[in-house]
This record gives sequence, structure tokens and C-alpha cells, in this order.
Amino acid sequence: MWKFSTEPIRRPLEPIIFYGTLTVIGLSAIPFGTVDPFWVATFEAAVFGLTILWLIDGLHAGRWWQRDHLLLIPLFALVLFALVQSVSWGTSNAAISLGGLSVNEAISADPFESRRFSLKLLAISLTLGLLLRYTSSFRRVRFLVYLIVAVALGSALFGLLKYQLFSFTHNITWIIV
Repeated sequence: MWKFSTEPIRRPLEPIIFYGTLTVIGLSAIPFGTVDPFWVATFEAAVFGLTILWLIDGLHAGRWWQRDHLLLIPLFALVLFALVQSVSWGTSNAAISLGGLSVNEAISADPFESRRFSLKLLAISLTLGLLLRYTSSFRRVRFLVYLIVAVALGSALFGLLKYQLFSFTHNITWIIV
């Protein structure tokens, strides 16, 4: 029988997943802080795609869960809690008083936003899981720290520039100096 090695498949997935995660963090840091649904959805889709690669890598390597991932259990419990709140448990008996409209009885006052919150939290939790799994060397930790500092400086400079250029009471001499 033929025995195929999974080593050529697994070896390129680790850096692809790690640097892909850092790229997603770096490129979505400023737009994700806004309320633009396109950038939020792009971040979530990229993280879910990287998570699929993580599962493939874990199946080939024989390990995708580490002891450090126990940190994710409270986050996943919160995601589950938000999803349970958004589930409709039937229709209201007060449908007659609302003109015949059926009203869903969910625990949450806004089930749609509860589902959106759980999806965002799941994406952020999976990003943490990816970083926990693939930040495996001092070099990668250093690269991650440099990225966090660069994103923080970039966000601060972007905020200052946006404030100076788009506020009605901006001081033009501050930009020149």
C-alpha cells in the first residue's frame, strides 16, 4: 500500500496561517474600529477561512488543540450564551393585540444584534486561538509585538490626522508645524 506523507502539506500551512492572521489584524485594525459592515464582514470571513486552514493543519498534524486554548472556553461560552438569547422560543400570545402580527419571543430584546455580537465575538476568539496555536517561536512573538505597536501607532496617527483634517475647528498651524 502507498503511504503518503502529510509533511509537505502541513509545513507551508503554519506560516500561511500565522502570517495570514497577522495580515488580517494589520489590515482590518482601523476599519474594524468603525461601523462599516463591509470591513467587519471581511474580517470575519478572513478569520473563518484561516480557521478552516487551522482545522486542516490540525487534522494533518494530529494536534490542533493545545493547553493554552483553555483560555478560549469562557469566550466560547459567551458566544453560546448570546446565541441562546437570540433563539425564538415561539410566538407571543399577544399577537391579537398587535393587529394579528406574530411576535417572536426571544430572550434578547434585539435577536439580530445578539447574533451579530456572537459572530463578532466568535471571530475575535478564533483569532486569539490562531495566535495561541501558531505563535510558537520567539521570532513570531517579536513579529506579533511589532505588529501591535505598529497598529497602535498607525491608529493614533490616523486619529490625529482625521481630527485635524476633518474637524470644523481645526488649527491649520498645527499641521504646518
